[in-house]
Amino acid sequence: MYSNSLSGFDLTKWLLGLTAIILLVVCAAAFIPYDRPASSPDVIRSLAVLPFKAITPDSRDEAFEMGVTETLISKLGGGAELKVLPLGAVRRFATPEQDAVEAGRQLAVDAVLDGGIQIASGRVRLTAKLIRIHDGRQIWAGQFDEQLRDIFSIQDSISERVSKALKIPLANKAHTQHSGNVNAYQLYMKGNLHSRRLILTEVQKGIAYYEQAIAADPAYALAYVEMSNAYRAMVLTGDARPAEIMPKAKTAAMKAVEIDDTLAEAWTALANSSFWYDWDWRTAEVSLQKSLELDHGSAQAHAMYGHLLSNTGRHEQAISEIRQGRELEPLNLAINAMEGQVLFFAGREEAEKALRATIDLDPNFWLAQLFISRVYLKKEMYGEAIAAAGKARDLSRGNAEATATMGYGLAKSGKREEALAVQKELEDRSRDNFIPAYVLAQIPLALGDRIKALRLLETAFEQREALMVFLKVDGKWDVLRSEPRFVKLMKRMNFE
Repeated sequence: MYSNSLSGFDLTKWLLGLTAIILLVVCAAAFIPYDRPASSPDVIRSLAVLPFKAITPDSRDEAFEMGVTETLISKLGGGAELKVLPLGAVRRFATPEQDAVEAGRQLAVDAVLDGGIQIASGRVRLTAKLIRIHDGRQIWAGQFDEQLRDIFSIQDSISERVSKALKIPLANKAHTQHSGNVNAYQLYMKGNLHSRRLILTEVQKGIAYYEQAIAADPAYALAYVEMSNAYRAMVLTGDARPAEIMPKAKTAAMKAVEIDDTLAEAWTALANSSFWYDWDWRTAEVSLQKSLELDHGSAQAHAMYGHLLSNTGRHEQAISEIRQGRELEPLNLAINAMEGQVLFFAGREEAEKALRATIDLDPNFWLAQLFISRVYLKKEMYGEAIAAAGKARDLSRGNAEATATMGYGLAKSGKREEALAVQKELEDRSRDNFIPAYVLAQIPLALGDRIKALRLLETAFEQREALMVFLKVDGKWDVLRSEPRFVKLMKRMNFE
């Protein structure tokens, strides 16, 4: 009788309870969102806009092709839904025979936007296709045949159609800052083509094109920004005299801010002048913070902020900023090399790994070769240091800092005569061309002549040389840090 009561009343309650639990679970499951796995090959999270190519060989205009490519990168990039590679990452895929799918595989992206351009008789024909990499499927294609003056609306249309094909919103970035004047726009793009080669004669050609672009459109803020960047490049990579060139860089940056104070790139250019020439760390920092307020996705602003923090001794913050810059543009060679430099000055072992990775991306990127030579010097791997600095010198067509670093390594390895020969080479060159005194001080220091090294550093200060920003963190000067003259220099540089 007892067992019968269990199988009746108690069992019924148990079954009812179990049914209620099952219903609750089913209902709860209905409200759990289901997303397609992020690892699905059909999900597109990264895109490379390949350099647009001439439809016919006789219509080639490399500057225009790169300009259209860069504009589309800017329009499509910056959103959280889609990572778009920067121009520097895709530039090498500009040959007409380049296979788009293979380029996408090499760049490790989910999709590529590939296209062609033909300009003739004031008209532009532009074709574009969006290709998914894992299966080579064409997701979208379009063709446009318009007046050349309508190039801006064509770029807008392509961006909108690609965003719809990918089912993502266009990035809500600052308004388009390019000139509405097609002639000015074309001149601007030619300026970029030349100035970004970082060879002195090419940079000078670039500046001439920016001047023409500004003459065509005096309110072209971006042309002033790139002119400022080009002037600075003349000093940092072309051994131009800073007292003659850097004020021009600052004037151009100030003009860009005056024209459009919502342009993040303008504030970054202004910060560069405050950093490299004025040695006004606080003003540079305020400008960079303003730039990042306007565009937190600016890899250049994050990288420059990391540079500033590193050179003023705030190493942990510097590493955080430079990594944000590198994560935003993972294939940007300059930012990758800068990360290695920031890690080196912070005393981190991973500096060598970061610089080796940069060299693997492009063995001919000379800045990475120069930066890794410093790592080798610190490790007393003098043969490797001399070889890397020598390669940087050759690739840069004789950059004075790379040459001096090679001589410094020779001196530290006991090859005194060879080091003196390099010093003589630099001093001979200085008779006809500007050679930074900061650079000339390095070999005498390695040979034990502290007096000459100090005298040359004082000359570098008087000449307002850009490389003086490394005085606080460059370990080669450690043997001088107790010298009263060096202490005075540090104070005059606003480091103490």
